[in-house]
Amino acid sequence: MLKEGGEANALASGAMGLGKKGSFANWLKAQDLTATGKSSDEVWNETGWFQHPIDKGWRMEIPDANAKFDFDKFMELTDEKKAWAPHDEYLQNKWGFVRDKLKEKGIDVPASGNMSTDITKLSEALYDKNNALDWRWVKDLRDEANKTFGSQPPMPKRPTLDQIIDHSELFQIYPELRGVQVQREWNPLYRGSYNEETNRLALKPAAEYGDPGSGPLSTGLHEIQHGIQSIEDLERGANPGAVSQDFIGQMEEFFNKSTPAQLSDDDFLKAIMEFETDPRSMGYRRSIGETEARNVQKRLRLLQRGFTPRDLELNNPLGTMDVPANAQYRLNELLTGFGGQ
Repeated sequence: MLKEGGEANALASGAMGLGKKGSFANWLKAQDLTATGKSSDEVWNETGWFQHPIDKGWRMEIPDANAKFDFDKFMELTDEKKAWAPHDEYLQNKWGFVRDKLKEKGIDVPASGNMSTDITKLSEALYDKNNALDWRWVKDLRDEANKTFGSQPPMPKRPTLDQIIDHSELFQIYPELRGVQVQREWNPLYRGSYNEETNRLALKPAAEYGDPGSGPLSTGLHEIQHGIQSIEDLERGANPGAVSQDFIGQMEEFFNKSTPAQLSDDDFLKAIMEFETDPRSMGYRRSIGETEARNVQKRLRLLQRGFTPRDLELNNPLGTMDVPANAQYRLNELLTGFGGQ
């Protein structure tokens, strides 16, 4: 977040060389220029700030040109087997110790090879009245096991975002993103996801990315954008399943009442086609938060295809969105319909 004599929403929205243009002073200037009737492009070119016409939030752009994703380190640090090894070793040692002590009492609990099953059987044996174990002995044994091995197993340590992605300017502006935990995305339908509640970012490890250096970076920056939206309390990401039936019904009514003039608009026709194919996906794709996150990826692709940071600096992010800003929806509209609470 930018806090230079006051607060200003500074939402990373792509890749370009802003340098010192994204300052608080320029944010104030951008508001003044807008008040005098300057266009969004004029304000952007003079200040490096732009305002979304629907949510009215002001954004600047954090350069992504030098961002790098370490795919090999990601694969190494998110290896679940390695991450859980200390946890599993703790359980094996502690309950092996309990098994040996029970055996000294003449109670043999053979290992099954399934850790969960073994722990259940050992626990049952400790409290099995038929074995007539003295409760004090049971308590002393558990106390000794806890003293020797600890009362709780070590939980897996997840790598943090700054271990996976090299992006110094991003972390300078949003230091709280450094500690976002990173894990592998196992949902076959997703390439990545961000969970605001757990502060975790997941990325797909599959080799289908082609270039493992750029594919996960693109997805990662998309998901990081959702993290920034959370920090700045602006429009969040969405998912098709969250789109309400009220929204679908109101959109269907809207399209049915459309005039020929509206239908001649290319984007409007595209919206109708998307709606008729899959109304929930149409709403999801046209949400402000998701369109913005895809724009991050699009501007990264432009860099990868030969654009220079200066080229992007001359292109207002509002103009590179794959859905025009005035055709996007707020998350609350998707969840409850227009006029919903």
